[in-house]
Amino acid sequence: MYRPTPGVRTMYLATIALCALLSITGAHGQDKSTAGLKIAVVNAGKLLQEYKFTQSSDQELQKLQADILTELNSWDQHRYLEEADQRKFGLIAVKESNKVELTKDDKDLKTKLEDASKKLFDEYLALQTKQNATPAEVDRLKVLSRLEAETSKRIKDRQGSAQEELQKRANDMRKKMDADVKAAIVKVAKAKSFNLVFSSDLVFYCDTDLTDDVLKDLNSGK
Repeated sequence: MYRPTPGVRTMYLATIALCALLSITGAHGQDKSTAGLKIAVVNAGKLLQEYKFTQSSDQELQKLQADILTELNSWDQHRYLEEADQRKFGLIAVKESNKVELTKDDKDLKTKLEDASKKLFDEYLALQTKQNATPAEVDRLKVLSRLEAETSKRIKDRQGSAQEELQKRANDMRKKMDADVKAAIVKVAKAKSFNLVFSSDLVFYCDTDLTDDVLKDLNSGK
């Protein structure tokens, strides 16, 4: 029914290739001709995996994704309700899936909607199999069939808008992670007088790894 959006970390790891070029002169006022070239690496995968914002972003996307699935499933299970009632039922279903205690009004409404949904479904089945239906019964079957068709379209439309919503949110989060990670790399590299910092995925060997220092800066909240 609904195709989940990849986690932010997965999307970001597919494109990340970090390389920050820094000036020792700009960092410490040294003469570049005598300072020499200092190179370090960072583990991009570890940075993204252990950056607290990445973890919270993935959790946020997963929750939103789960809420949408719960909402759509509730609509699908009560296909003959009117749109307004389906949306009310969807909100209650999301609350329950998130273990939010329902109010008395919520519980009463849930029971009322469940009863109405079952009654409509039973009515639809009876009319479908009835021989020599009256004109009024034929018209009623058409109404119920229309409600079912409208539900199918509503689910399909919601799938499309949800995919766009999740994709946009994931892109926004990825941009923030990109900016945060690069800024932290630059900050740490300047403090330690490094000219170049590469992703360890691009370098076979380097004796200086700044990953832990960058992570500490990222997760310090400063």
